[in-house]
Amino acid sequence: ARRTSAGCPPCFACSTSTAPLLYTRCSPRAIRGGASRSPWVRSPGLPPPPITVEQLQTFTAPMLSRNPPLHYVFGQMELAEEQGLGIRAMRTGAEKLGLPLPRYTWEDPYLVLTLFRTPEAATHELAKAVAADLNADEKIAWQFVVTKESVTSRELMGKLGFDERKAQRVLKKLMGVNLLRRVGKGPATRYEVIRPSG
Repeated sequence: ARRTSAGCPPCFACSTSTAPLLYTRCSPRAIRGGASRSPWVRSPGLPPPPITVEQLQTFTAPMLSRNPPLHYVFGQMELAEEQGLGIRAMRTGAEKLGLPLPRYTWEDPYLVLTLFRTPEAATHELAKAVAADLNADEKIAWQFVVTKESVTSRELMGKLGFDERKAQRVLKKLMGVNLLRRVGKGPATRYEVIRPSG
């Protein structure tokens, strides 16, 4: 069965079997969000080994329940879904809706999952100094690229109607404020989103 936090898109509902780090150690007050901010879920402690925060950020973490007996009981009661479905659903759900990918960060002593209701929310979550340093084109570009793990300049041009010169200028600025990193060379060049770990 899926549980949702008020204001979260339905596709972001997390299952008890696939999001044990969110639910087995959370109190109700650990799930928060308001009309003017992105909802987040806070869970005490790092994810169980061998899972790392970096793996969660790239949605490549192996599925490992913090409470296997609880998972088994919920599964027998048909109250838990297939292990691994929740984290995949969060990613694919965001991509289908054109929303920024969910963000995991470590804020000692809590693991925090932030969900985004709108593309604009990605800009609102930026540090004030960074947001103030971006112009309108750069903010719109950021709202697009953060819905993916990486983009090419051609994708940016096709989506936002930028010419090549503007696309390169915008990508350079986003790299300059440490939001993107360049990977590869020549036609294979891509720009990866830098996701904060804490």
